[in-house]
Amino acid sequence: MQLDARMTTKTIDWSYYTGQTPGYGACRAVPGEYACLLPDRSVETSFSGFTFHAPLPAGENINYIRIPHAAGDGRIAAGEQATDNVLEWDVDHWATRPGRMWGPNALVYGFNDVLVVAPDRTQYLLTSGYYYGYGALVPANTNRANVARGIYEFTDFGDVAIGQSSNDGGAFGRAVVSFMLPSGGGYEPLRVLPIPTPCDVHFVLTDRAGDQFGIAAVDLKGRHTYFFWPTLAELRALAFA
Repeated sequence: MQLDARMTTKTIDWSYYTGQTPGYGACRAVPGEYACLLPDRSVETSFSGFTFHAPLPAGENINYIRIPHAAGDGRIAAGEQATDNVLEWDVDHWATRPGRMWGPNALVYGFNDVLVVAPDRTQYLLTSGYYYGYGALVPANTNRANVARGIYEFTDFGDVAIGQSSNDGGAFGRAVVSFMLPSGGGYEPLRVLPIPTPCDVHFVLTDRAGDQFGIAAVDLKGRHTYFFWPTLAELRALAFA
């Protein structure tokens, strides 16, 4: 399957790497703006048309990348693997921030692009998706799984949710889009983002600004990270699962 030519896309290949840390990625709802871990090498970023490679902290990989929603100012937040400390790339160096990385949904850039960290492991609060439309942070367990809808680890914007399909029973996960029915009484069939199959997609992060989206998805099987910048209309035009 080829990537959809109608939307802006970016693919990063990290198949050179044979270790366990995936190429975590995140992007803004601004076409071409993203950050992606190149395991054992650097963090590649692209903001305002400028591509930069931030060195790894102490030469070690990082976990669970996040970038601000509104400001493409080069900041990157992530977890330090050895300590679970929260790190932030600050102009030209990695700075340690308060808090600990309790897992993949432990931090997010919240209101006014302030970095927010879940206070403890029991709360494990912050979803990968900051629910901009309702002006509130969303507890991670709210978006962990909607079995009836067939979507998991998702960002829900009310009219549309974006996440991954189930990989239970040996079926590999895909990046999926779920629209509410116009009546509000249910959901349309799942649509799929055009990632080549077979794939095993996880860590789907979505940013939204009006009808413009930015979606990052990590294919653990193919060892690629995919970035998509579709409009709402382009999401509706995707093929059904």
